[in-house]
Amino acid sequence: MDNLSQEGFTVSQFTVDGYSRPTITLLHDRRCDALHKKGHAVRYALGTDHQGRWEKYQFLQDNCRITWEVR
Repeated sequence: MDNLSQEGFTVSQFTVDGYSRPTITLLHDRRCDALHKKGHAVRYALGTDHQGRWEKYQFLQDNCRITWEVR
């Protein structure tokens, strides 16, 4: 998490459930968009809810799943 913070990302949540990789959730910003455009992150879900359309992206770093949501 420290590396992500040093790179300018804002970590909003860290989750360990014991069944899957630890998950770090970031607040979406232009750095996230750049990761996706460079092919380092992939969209894994999209949908619509009461707040509108959303997309979720992820990539793997240091055996942790890094995710964010775009609205």
